[in-house]
Amino acid sequence: MDKAFLMSGMDIGLVFQPIISFQNGDIDSYEVLVRFIDQDPRDTQATVNDLEHSGRALLLDRRVSLKVLDLLNDPTFLGGYPLSINITGHSLSSKTFLSWFESFVGRLNNPSRLIVEQTETLPITNLEQAHRFFSFCASKGIALFMDDFGTGHNDELLLKTLPYQGAKLDGSFVLKWHEGGYATRKAEELAIVGDRLGLILTAEFISGDEDIHMAKSMGYHNGQGYALGSPEEAPVSPPILIDQLHQSGHLAHD
Repeated sequence: MDKAFLMSGMDIGLVFQPIISFQNGDIDSYEVLVRFIDQDPRDTQATVNDLEHSGRALLLDRRVSLKVLDLLNDPTFLGGYPLSINITGHSLSSKTFLSWFESFVGRLNNPSRLIVEQTETLPITNLEQAHRFFSFCASKGIALFMDDFGTGHNDELLLKTLPYQGAKLDGSFVLKWHEGGYATRKAEELAIVGDRLGLILTAEFISGDEDIHMAKSMGYHNGQGYALGSPEEAPVSPPILIDQLHQSGHLAHD
């Protein structure tokens, strides 16, 4: 990774991927995903990892948050559905970031439209500070989800320790959960823990009807993946997307 890039202003763009509710056949929310201008989208995760491990996690989280500010304040954008942004465990552990985040949320017309997904690349290192972050979010109606379940640091213990509203099964397990073995066990583990804690559960990397059936049978409430909508800079309007999914049969009720 070019060190000059890490120190630059990071020319970033955003794409939006729908998260679909299996329970009511509607859009649950949209995840905001980063894309780096003039870079192959397939290299995005590696770049994000480099930025985070180089100590730029707070900067990246701030840049993405500010980039989505006006969109959160536009009630017509993507039909007014909630938008989720990714924030690292490092940011949740930072007193400085919480102070900045409080100011950011103060600029939102409707804070409850925002969802925070805590990624697992960097661990939470200060549980006391993380509790403060969660408490602030709860006071503003901001839901907080654990992202990438199964790939991080003490996932199940954290779910029991911090008041998450939901969790997302990492897509790497969905890719292999039909094979049985470890991937299936991790998917079932989250389903059991989530049911016990009353969490909203989302399965990523949903690629077709078989994945949808598997997710529903395990008790997952939502799905995200190319079968349900790809990440787009300018997604189709929500009514059109819902109509397309119903016509495809992906949202047919059991």
